[in-house]
Amino acid sequence: MKRYFILLFFLISGTILFQGFQCASPEMTTAKLAFRNNDWQKVEEFAGKEIAKNPKNGEAKFLLSRAKIKLNKTEEAAKLILEAEKLPLEPEIKQQIPLTKFLIWTNAFNTGITHFNNYMANQNKLLLDSAIYYFKIGQMIRPQNAEFDRLIGRAYEELANEEKAMESYLEYAKKLKNDLDWAKNVGVFLKMPRKDLASKIGKAKESVGDRLGDDSVLTDVYSAMGRPIYIYYSLDEKNEFIVEGWRVNPPAEWLENEKTSYIPLDVNPFAFLAQSYFNRAVAIRDNQTLDSAKRVAGINENLEKAKDFTKIITNIDPTNIDANRFLISLYEAQGKSDEALAEIGKLVQKEPENKFYLAQYGELFLRLNKYDEAIEQYQKALKIDPEFCDVNRNIAAAYKNKAVAIIQFQEDKKDKDKNFKENPEEYKPYLVQSADYFKKARNCEKYKNDLQVLSELANLYFGLSNLGMNTKNDLNLIVDDLERLEQSIPDNEKEVYWLKMCKILGDMNSPKAQRACQEAKKYLK
Repeated sequence: MKRYFILLFFLISGTILFQGFQCASPEMTTAKLAFRNNDWQKVEEFAGKEIAKNPKNGEAKFLLSRAKIKLNKTEEAAKLILEAEKLPLEPEIKQQIPLTKFLIWTNAFNTGITHFNNYMANQNKLLLDSAIYYFKIGQMIRPQNAEFDRLIGRAYEELANEEKAMESYLEYAKKLKNDLDWAKNVGVFLKMPRKDLASKIGKAKESVGDRLGDDSVLTDVYSAMGRPIYIYYSLDEKNEFIVEGWRVNPPAEWLENEKTSYIPLDVNPFAFLAQSYFNRAVAIRDNQTLDSAKRVAGINENLEKAKDFTKIITNIDPTNIDANRFLISLYEAQGKSDEALAEIGKLVQKEPENKFYLAQYGELFLRLNKYDEAIEQYQKALKIDPEFCDVNRNIAAAYKNKAVAIIQFQEDKKDKDKNFKENPEEYKPYLVQSADYFKKARNCEKYKNDLQVLSELANLYFGLSNLGMNTKNDLNLIVDDLERLEQSIPDNEKEVYWLKMCKILGDMNSPKAQRACQEAKKYLK
């Protein structure tokens, strides 16, 4: 489970200068002196007495708010500073309001994160209530900061309160709309290399580096049409900076280091919303008490919402395979596969060199069993990036499926015409290419020990061997790799593992097949 980081900021708080005490009440004078002496309980007592006598004294509320911060009474501090800033204040006090608000919301944020992380460690759900409480305090001070909505929604997810989680995540999406629209319009997305972004929108006017835990992070500051734009990066496994998030025109009242502070954009709230709306569509479909017209309208309304939130993910995280597949499934559920092709086709037309859009296009064609079209798009993507792991894996599947379709066609024809002769040369080249691409996919750590990729290679090498190709040694090496996987296979995947091994070893007439098949039976449900 993901652990969240506490915000760290470095500020020069400055000295608070007060006007002379000669016109102040005894309570106010005592509160100011106590403030200078860091006697926070006395500040609390006498500033409180002053406010009771004079509720319009903004300076007293400011002093009391600062004391409440020191006394860890964060909610009271938040309410007081919001009241104080609406009242007449001397300039030297007024200029301290932004810093005070900053201290309150960061304190609330960090306390909430601590409670949330403690919950993740011991699963005590009371800690989630505390986390939500503090996040809502932070939200009082920074209502425009979508991060609080995300964190509150995440806590409600853990509490299995779908309605509250959706409510918070919808606010998250609403507050990020301008950021998301900007990214879509200029073609910026998550995991985009910094150098690629610079080629799109130019050189940053300023860069701010920092560290988060053991990781190096970076913020670039841009200006477009008079609006400041902050781009956040982290280092990837190649030691290159990649985009992790952005903010467009954050509120002017925020301190500059708030704006430059690294905040990654999280797609999980959009995934939760998409899945929730899809689940609602399914529930309506299964509700036989509704009349047909209401069911159809309800299903389509929720599927459209599911599509909208899934599209947000595919726009800003085009490498997200699960989101791409889910979006295709949603179109298919509505019988609108052609509409999906048209939409992704427009993206490809707009940015023909965008390997991620090409990969999405290929994925859709593959799902629609249009193998030639899928292969065409995948080849274009690989021309841009020959080491594109997911595309190497998917084009391998496309070639295999094309070969299987030809085999099925020949078998059907033979069933109808006993004189028909099957021609392996029509499909063998596609099996060879499939094996080559699966092998190339294994160069990536992601697929090096992937059970599906290894079993596909084993089946391909076995089939090619039967077609007269010298692939027996390749087959044996793959089987060795599969056998080495045994100890690392999770319990919930062992049934699949042993079923695959039973078939592969059985096809090879290996003496090890008997054990594999026996193990498979143990896990059969």
